[in-house]
Amino acid sequence: TGIDGVSTSAQTIIPSSSTGANKRVAWSTTSFAISAPTTISIWIKPSGYTYFGIRENNASGTCVTFNASGAGSVGIYRQVSPIDFSGATITSIGSWYKVTVLMTPTGSQNINLALYVIDSGYASGDLYSYSWTPNGTDGITVTAVQIEVGAFATSYIPTAASSVTRSAETAVMTGGEFVNSALEGTYVTTFINVASGTLPVLAVDDNTSSERMSLYTSTTDPKFIVVDGGATQADIDAGTVAALTSYKFAGAYKLNDIAACLNGGTVGTDTVATLPTVDRLRIGGNQAGESLNGWIANIDFYNTRLADATLQSLTT
Repeated sequence: TGIDGVSTSAQTIIPSSSTGANKRVAWSTTSFAISAPTTISIWIKPSGYTYFGIRENNASGTCVTFNASGAGSVGIYRQVSPIDFSGATITSIGSWYKVTVLMTPTGSQNINLALYVIDSGYASGDLYSYSWTPNGTDGITVTAVQIEVGAFATSYIPTAASSVTRSAETAVMTGGEFVNSALEGTYVTTFINVASGTLPVLAVDDNTSSERMSLYTSTTDPKFIVVDGGATQADIDAGTVAALTSYKFAGAYKLNDIAACLNGGTVGTDTVATLPTVDRLRIGGNQAGESLNGWIANIDFYNTRLADATLQSLTT
């Protein structure tokens, strides 16, 4: 049974009982190329054995090992050029363990991956040459194997026979669900982004680009923008952000009184600004179809333009 508790999508890998090395199953029958950071993720359940490893068989022999027991642990790396394995994780989730490995290539590299079943006798060295004697009945159960471009693992993307691209995950609040104050207000959020570009944390608009406000990041700059009648009224840069880091960010608005604050820092202001007419809140996206590509922990709305000192306090 797979990780959804319903489908029979998992498979148990049982190594043969003969003494020897190379107790593995290949993920790919042919090599494939990677030229950018690429992340492996896989769900594992112990089925008698708890130790296993992931090895790149083609370009470098790089490998990393895991123990799927207790809270789970990551073993010894062999980080070999031109494929570096780093950032390996194992997380216990119920009876399953989610394992991730970041592969960073030097230039473009053709790789071939395999999953090795090992026992507690493994200490170090190349998984390919580790020799042991399985009992012929125990193994590990595997499902939701995923290889994706990017420096972090996302949740499982079901595929069938070919690769796919995940659809953007955004939420929109309209009608009675949308709470807003036309005259003044303050948004406070905690978020993490993971990439460069224009990445909206939240936006309010009228479904056009002419009437909108947004807390967003532009490369490393966290900004609060206010647009009315198609003209930018304010676009305040509140500091500097980095990928995969949590930040608290606030944007406040009132006629001729716009402010933004990041992590309790200096409050940026604009004192000449009219306000847009908006009817919806977008979480993790904007009207242009851009998305955050990250995580949002919370969004708080206050129906007043909070004082600068309060903005600093709420984002500290």
